[in-house]
Amino acid sequence: MSAPALARNEVIDATAAAPMVGLTFSWGLNHVAAKLSYAGYDPVFLSIMRTLIGGLYVVAWCRWRGIALLNRDVTLAVGIGVGVLCGALFLGEPLSAGVFTALALIVAGLVIVNRPSRRQIPGEVPDA
Repeated sequence: MSAPALARNEVIDATAAAPMVGLTFSWGLNHVAAKLSYAGYDPVFLSIMRTLIGGLYVVAWCRWRGIALLNRDVTLAVGIGVGVLCGALFLGEPLSAGVFTALALIVAGLVIVNRPSRRQIPGEVPDA
């Protein structure tokens, strides 16, 4: 038994427009903030800090939702192994469109291989 399909709106209402405008605003603000901050800080340091702060938000959200991040299974070891292999693969390689394409294909392959079940997809209601 599948969940009923959501009704399709032909007109974008305020509920849909607000997140789109907010996301666009945050993207634009990101460029301004980057330009201002690069004058005083190293861009690599700022990237590391942005990643750490984003990771803290993800950990907080998972705790709030009751999602366990560090289960005792092999996913952490496999993730670290894939990260190390990808890093070694491109070590010393100048960043180019080919490198970005290769990384995108690696990530796409991992997503296809590790497709989540319906129960793991956020927002999906599991069959009772």
